Amino acid sequence: MNRLWVVLGRAAYVVVRPLMYLYLKDSQRTRIIVRTDDKILLLKDWLGDGSWKFPGGGVHKNEEVVHAACRELHEETGINLAAQQLKEAGNLQLSSQAINIQLHIFIAKLDNPWPVKKQPFEIVEIEWDNIADINQFKLSADTATVLRKIGLTL
Repeated sequence: MNRLWVVLGRAAYVVVRPLMYLYLKDSQRTRIIVRTDDKILLLKDWLGDGSWKFPGGGVHKNEEVVHAACRELHEETGINLAAQQLKEAGNLQLSSQAINIQLHIFIAKLDNPWPVKKQPFEIVEIEWDNIADINQFKLSADTATVLRKIGLTL
């Protein structure tokens, strides 16, 4: 069932991608880099191209960005952190084909990898991976950009 779900998600991504531009145009989004000394949390969306990314998502109207990051982290991974546990790591303006996205980047440093619980239907894979191995992953374009921005590695 999981494999079928992934195939359907990729097919849906191709079909709805043009409509996503309308939804994402001029939006604010978050990405949370959750890490330990040697591990980093990565996930794959159901509706996507099969690339790995950091947890995060959209900011609701009248929602503080840091609270959106905490909400999205909890929704996608089951990890519940307070706003004070996130360190702001900067912003990126992503522009592609008339879409402008303001991406707010946060870092959460944990002592050890926490157990994760993927959000059903939205997240197909989630795992703690060695930071040293990150170059071996097919990363989403915004994830690669975020890594370069914070100087992690690529």
